[in-house]
Amino acid sequence: MTRIWILLQAALTLGAAAPGTALAIETLPALVVAAQNEALLGSFRPYLHVLLAFGAAWVVIGAWVFHIGRKLDRVARQVGEGRKAE
Repeated sequence: MTRIWILLQAALTLGAAAPGTALAIETLPALVVAAQNEALLGSFRPYLHVLLAFGAAWVVIGAWVFHIGRKLDRVARQVGEGRKAE
């Protein structure tokens, strides 16, 4: 959290120290974006295990659906072969 405040203070200082200059115009948005990215990553950190578990659950569900689809395809082929034999 302290890095965010340091970046914001630096952005405000550069903007106040040199208003209207190219340095302030180019540096201020970059520092603000860096502070926003840091805040975003920091907000998900306590819930990282939940996000990973959620992702793993979707992978398992996707694999299960794929497996069921293959089984149904196999059964459909067997039924088709049985009808041809009759």
